[in-house]
Amino acid sequence: MRAGKTGLWNWVACFAVICGLAGSSLVSLSPAAEPAPVAPPVVIQPDQARRYVGQRVEVTFPVKKAKYSEKRKTVYLDSEVDFHLETNLGIAIVEQGLVSLKEKQKIDAPADHFRAKTIRVVGEIVIEEQKPYIKVTDAEQISIAPEK
Repeated sequence: MRAGKTGLWNWVACFAVICGLAGSSLVSLSPAAEPAPVAPPVVIQPDQARRYVGQRVEVTFPVKKAKYSEKRKTVYLDSEVDFHLETNLGIAIVEQGLVSLKEKQKIDAPADHFRAKTIRVVGEIVIEEQKPYIKVTDAEQISIAPEK
């Protein structure tokens, strides 16, 4: 007796389950899963950054100090004049972020552009050299905050 298309498909499905191939990239018995939605960032103040290490946050603050490190090819924007203060949150616009700002927003000198302005930044808090930072790798992460 010869199996029809339905019978053959059932046989293939059973074989896949028995062999542990169901759900693998080789055999799919269900439609592809949609990626999980990204949770909105937690809104914080700069002096709260150390409590949110490893989390995606949104922070708005006036830039009190801005500088470019030629050695690291990074722009640093600080929430405090003295970046050594425990309450400081640094924004590190790394080389990839500098390229993105230039291409997407036509910003050639981010240190000058953001200096003394109130910025809004979204990203993950990391600790580097015992200080909290948000690394900016894409222009979408940083903007000048609208005036209230």
